[in-house]
Amino acid sequence: MAIVYSHTRLDNNTIFYIGIGNEYKRAYSKHSRNFYWNNIVSKIDYKVDILFEDLTWDEACKKEVELISLYGRKDLKKGLLVNLTDGGDGVKGHSQETIDKITKVHKGRIQSKEEKLKRNNSRKGYFHSEETKKKIGSSNGIITLDSYTGVFFNSFREACESLNLKHKAEHARMKRGNNNRFILI
Repeated sequence: MAIVYSHTRLDNNTIFYIGIGNEYKRAYSKHSRNFYWNNIVSKIDYKVDILFEDLTWDEACKKEVELISLYGRKDLKKGLLVNLTDGGDGVKGHSQETIDKITKVHKGRIQSKEEKLKRNNSRKGYFHSEETKKKIGSSNGIITLDSYTGVFFNSFREACESLNLKHKAEHARMKRGNNNRFILI
């Protein structure tokens, strides 16, 4: 099922964007928005309204076209919306045919050294904010029981450090399902 939603500026209570999505989270997402949308949101608070829900994809596309036509596009000097299309062209996801084509192209493909190097270097020089570091650290804050000794630790990382075990190696063993020593609570 699909939804149709709007974004409304809180400074003057005007709708500035109409969109569609397969899930509610698309209405609240800031990912893959156009320059004009990002420009408004960087300066002004906004609210999300779900206008229609439980629609088929085709019904949602028609409603989006209808509403964009009603409110008008700013880039065409016909209204307030920062939408860059007339609507009805939202991304629903890949068809099974497309997924099969992508799989066929990539299956058995070996990456060149240049491709691997480019991928590995893509995040070099990037530093996490303090807030992000805290979020990452809290994910390691799962209470861990050492089943060999019966001792509890505040995190899996703390357990590994206390027992002089390599965190990454133990984590890899857990992912493979052959680490019987630790129980995450």
